[in-house]
Amino acid sequence: MPSNRLPAHLATTLRTLPALLVLLCLACGEDSGDEDRTAPPAPRMRLKSCGDPAAVWPESGVDADASSGQGVRLEWDMDVEPEDLAAFQIFRAWHPDSAYERLLLDEERFLEGHPPYYLFIDLDPGLRPTYHVGNRAWYYVKAMDGDGNTSAPSDTVSYRLWAAPRIFESQVRVQSDTLQVEWQYEFVDMFQVGFRGFTLLITDEQGNLEATREIRLNLEPAMRARYAVGDLGLSPGSHRLRVDTIIETVAQIDSVYVHVASNPAWCTLAGSESNWISFTF
Repeated sequence: MPSNRLPAHLATTLRTLPALLVLLCLACGEDSGDEDRTAPPAPRMRLKSCGDPAAVWPESGVDADASSGQGVRLEWDMDVEPEDLAAFQIFRAWHPDSAYERLLLDEERFLEGHPPYYLFIDLDPGLRPTYHVGNRAWYYVKAMDGDGNTSAPSDTVSYRLWAAPRIFESQVRVQSDTLQVEWQYEFVDMFQVGFRGFTLLITDEQGNLEATREIRLNLEPAMRARYAVGDLGLSPGSHRLRVDTIIETVAQIDSVYVHVASNPAWCTLAGSESNWISFTF
């Protein structure tokens, strides 16, 4: 006659099974708790000041950049930087309604400045003007932590590169206490909508701004400007000089239409800058 009793080893296993399940569940809970499932906060894009000719230095925000070739400089920061911040992902589109592509396969941190902000220069040839004006590009940035969690997108910014002024060392000289500067610009139309002139920037060797002048009159493809070095406040020694384009748009501010140069949200970012030229006197 068959016995209804379980074998001794099976009965022992069943009696200890609840305790084993509890231990396994506790172990699972500990492992999942070690994983950081909290995404980093979204980055915040830094915008170039707009409509204020005096706010050209120190340079900041989304802008043209000629430090390593003609490109678009992007800057962003974070209200609170998480301790496990590992990388940023940068996305670009050629139209605001088209799909964005991720630019960097090898994500890095682009730490710059004090207080800290982050910097990336887009040197894609598709940005550069084929003759006078290049393609406008739209960008946003995401932060990523060490576990691969990504933040929400930053705000979106855009920029269009214009043709850069062309200037050479032989075109910058000081004679009889007068700074003489020459440069070329490929004008399509002297009255083309958006183009308004140039900004001349002069710094010392350490990059401190010494003088700035706007040039909006008598615009010609071959530009010439002369300034008494005393009026510029320059002292004898080494200096650097750069020429930027002034691109304006019409914006409505407090029910008034005004011309503004550069960008926040109500101003379209566009422009270019020449290379730096060193000179002494």
